[in-house]
Amino acid sequence: MGKTINHIKQIVYTCPECKMRYHDEETAKKCEEWCRKNKSCNLDIIKYAIKEDEHSS
Repeated sequence: MGKTINHIKQIVYTCPECKMRYHDEETAKKCEEWCRKNKSCNLDIIKYAIKEDEHSS
C-alpha cells in the first residue's frame, strides 16, 4: 500500500491494485484485499475514496 503526503500536507493511502486513495489506512487495506481477491472494486469501500476535487484543490 502506498502512503504519500498530498499538496495540503495530508497523509493519503493508495490501493496498489485500483489506485483509489483514502484518508485512512484501514480502508485502503480493505480495498486492497478486496481488489486482490475479487479483481474488482467494492462500492461499499470505494465510497470512502478521496474524490478527485478533494486532493486537487
